[in-house]
Amino acid sequence: MENPNQTTHINTDSLKASDEAVKFLLDYSKSYSVVKSRGLVFERNLN
Repeated sequence: MENPNQTTHINTDSLKASDEAVKFLLDYSKSYSVVKSRGLVFERNLN
């Protein structure tokens, strides 16, 4: 049986994110919020 905690090393030298993708993800994460109220969970994205 394999060890589920064993990590596999992947060569990530060729993985490069574009500037546009990074900007999009940062802007999205800044506008996204989760509000919990009275046992309910609301997700909102404020553009």
